[in-house]
Parts: sequence; structure tokens; C-alpha cells
Amino acid sequence: MSKTNHKLLFKRYLFVLPFSFFIGIGNIFVNNKIYCCILNIPISFGLISFIGIILKSYLTVMSVFLLISTTKLHDIFAFMENIKIPKIIVNELNLTFRYIHTLADEAGNMYTAYILRSNRKKGIYIKDMGSFLGNLLLRSMDKADKVYHAMKLRGYNGEYNYSKIYKYSKSDYISFIIFFIYIVLSFYCI
Repeated sequence: MSKTNHKLLFKRYLFVLPFSFFIGIGNIFVNNKIYCCILNIPISFGLISFIGIILKSYLTVMSVFLLISTTKLHDIFAFMENIKIPKIIVNELNLTFRYIHTLADEAGNMYTAYILRSNRKKGIYIKDMGSFLGNLLLRSMDKADKVYHAMKLRGYNGEYNYSKIYKYSKSDYISFIIFFIYIVLSFYCI
């Protein structure tokens, strides 16, 4: 329905897959109590738990990616403020999403400078990683200070005012209740 590229979503999930895989793989060895046998192949509780972790991580990551790809960040933060999530959390998330590209640009510039000075060898040597990260921290703090002063000059007082106020109808409450029941049942069934 969202016309989002499924291959792109799956490629993004592949970054998360190793984390859920290594978290779940331990369950196979720790919880080896047999649940049932299918075609004389024993199925343990650990294997079921492993499959559940993989499925839950897949569904969670895909739902977050779909939410971000179909909804404007401003609307997400306005909704978070509307459901009474503390303003400090909403503002921190908002600033993080707004200025993460600034940190990435600084890291990219530093990496390019490093590569140009190191005879175009690939990657950063481990011995240089500490100074690289330290310089990145110092440069990002300096950049953050400049951005903060520029925001203060434009009237920033520590809070964003979101203009959208959501009014809930009966169908919103019904869909929320159905979704909540679905989530609770999925945690007990999977």
C-alpha cells in the first residue's frame, strides 16, 4: 500500500539480522529441551525461541522502516508530543534526526582527508582510530556549538512547537484497541 521498495527494506534489514541472529543462536544451545519431533527431527524450545527472535526483529524493523518511509518526521514528533511523551525526549530525538547528517558529513570530510594523506590506502588504521574519533568528537562539539548559536539567533528557546493537533475519532480508538490486542496475542503466540 505504501509503494515502498521491498528490496531496499530487506537490504536495510540485513544490517540488523546479525544482531538478532547472535542473540537468538545462544537460545538453541542453552534451552535444548525437546518441544516436539517433526519427521523424527527433534525441535527444541531454543530453536522455537530463535525463530521467534528472528521473526520479531524482522517485523519490528520493517514496521519502523515503513513508518519512517511513509510519515514525515515532523508528524511523528507532533504525534509523540500529542500523546504526552516528555518534551525533552521528543526534542532530543528531533535534534538527533535533524543533525545526524552533520556528524556524518564531518566524518566523511575527515575520512577523505585521512585517505588523501595516507597514500590512498583503504580504511583507517587501528593505531589512528583513537585520534580520528577524538578529532571527530571535538569537531562535532564545535559544530554543535555553532549550530546552537545559530538556532538561538533565530529564536530557538529549547522547544519546538508542533502545529498539528490530532483529534481522535471512534475509528481511531477502535483501531488502536484492535492493534493492541493483536500485539498482545502475537507476543503470546510467537
